[in-house]
Amino acid sequence: MGNICRSPAAEGVMQAMAAEAGLEKQLFCDSAGTIDFHRGQAADPRMRKAAARRGYTLGSRARQMTAEDLVQFDLILTMDEDNREYVLAMDGESQWGHKIKPFCDFVEAYDAAEGVLSFDPFLHLNWYEIFHLHSCLSHVFGCAYERYTFGRSSPKRSQSGATRPHGFLQV
Repeated sequence: MGNICRSPAAEGVMQAMAAEAGLEKQLFCDSAGTIDFHRGQAADPRMRKAAARRGYTLGSRARQMTAEDLVQFDLILTMDEDNREYVLAMDGESQWGHKIKPFCDFVEAYDAAEGVLSFDPFLHLNWYEIFHLHSCLSHVFGCAYERYTFGRSSPKRSQSGATRPHGFLQV
């Protein structure tokens, strides 16, 4: 919702994985919220602390998703059904639905009955539990990279002919 909990955590972990794989120039990972209540703020201090315990730095600033994000990003991963509905509603002409996927679709260990990965730690105050994301994100990263870059590590070409990295957005 506000881009200070789950999505910046996923962004930070995916950025670290891209760097570890030597793909930081080919992949662009970002995050955004569906509301602008926290615009410009760093991730919640409790989330940053939980990330630091796992060796990650969350350096992004909260921002609200824009219609331009639908065009720019190759894959938009939504953290829960409310966020997914918001993003799909932004796609009024249904042009970009193929890019909008629930984050949990990429997680083999996800237990839909428990909703383990979709709870919001801001509401449930369980900051450390959300970092089981760490154990799932390597699978998400691998699947997303293969599926949405088609195994090509080279950047995409824009309509102007300039190259740009493959983009992954967590909402």
